[in-house]
Amino acid sequence: MSSISGPQQIEGSALEDFGLGALGFGGLIESFNPVSKTSESAGQPMPWAQRITSYRPIRYLAILGLDGFFSVASLYLAFFVRFEGKIPVSWSNMLALSVPILVMVRTALTLAFGLHRWSFRLSGLHEAIRLALATLSGSACFVAVFYFLRRPGPPRSVILLEFFLTTSAMAVFRFTPRLASALYADQNRFRRHKGRPTLIVGAGSAGDLLLRDLLRSNEHDYHV
Repeated sequence: MSSISGPQQIEGSALEDFGLGALGFGGLIESFNPVSKTSESAGQPMPWAQRITSYRPIRYLAILGLDGFFSVASLYLAFFVRFEGKIPVSWSNMLALSVPILVMVRTALTLAFGLHRWSFRLSGLHEAIRLALATLSGSACFVAVFYFLRRPGPPRSVILLEFFLTTSAMAVFRFTPRLASALYADQNRFRRHKGRPTLIVGAGSAGDLLLRDLLRSNEHDYHV
């Protein structure tokens, strides 16, 4: 690894030290995954919480259930704000009619856009754009259902409020693990080590992958 005055650089040739050259992307992820390395090598059983979340059907159902809850809560809060805390009886019936339609639309769009499939610890700009498109498409489909049924739907202000509230809730749910993981790893690293200022030079997408792994790992003393 070449060093210069000031921040330490990680150049293309140095990527092999992190397993990228010899092991490929899978080796890089494995080398900075403390669970896969330590627990398997030590023969320790996987924690029950991680065992449950690693079972995909349960994980997918939990995500879809939470997304449905966010949609219902956002719709109710939008009605509550629109009518200043006193929802009229006529609009209460509209709210009851809108809930199953909205949940079905949101669930279908979540599956279509794959919002339940990505790793929340690797969330980035691409996932944020996909999330915004999915929720926007869901609101448009929700309005279209009432248009084709030829029935009056919720007020436009309610639809807009529900869109922003649902998008915000789903974004917080999906992006908090990455932010919390990076913050915890950074603080833990500085508690144990002083940290060496490090600069990744070049390497394109490989450098981006290396940066993400370094940020969420606490098994090194590099401050990138």
